[in-house]
Amino acid sequence: MMRAVLYLIVTVLVLALLRGVIGILGKTFLSMLQPEGGRRGGEPRSGGQLRRDPVCGAYVSEEVAVKKTLGKKTFFFCSPACRDKHQEG
Repeated sequence: MMRAVLYLIVTVLVLALLRGVIGILGKTFLSMLQPEGGRRGGEPRSGGQLRRDPVCGAYVSEEVAVKKTLGKKTFFFCSPACRDKHQEG
C-alpha cells in the first residue's frame, strides 16, 4: 500500500515538472516566431501623446492617428472615416 502511494506521489511530481518544462519551452518557441519581440503585427502600438479627434471626440495616440494637415495646423483622427467627414464639413 505504501509503495503505491509513493509511486503516485512521484508520478504527480514528475508530471508537474514535465508540464512546467513544456510550458517554458512553448513560450520561448512562440516568442521566437512573433515579430518585434513578441508583439503581433496587427496590434496597434501604444504610447505617444493623445490627441482629440475633432469629428467624434475620441482620443487617439499620435503614433496611430490618421493625420491631415491644413496649412500649419495638423488634425488627428481615429479613422479614415472621421477624416473624410471632416473634409466634407
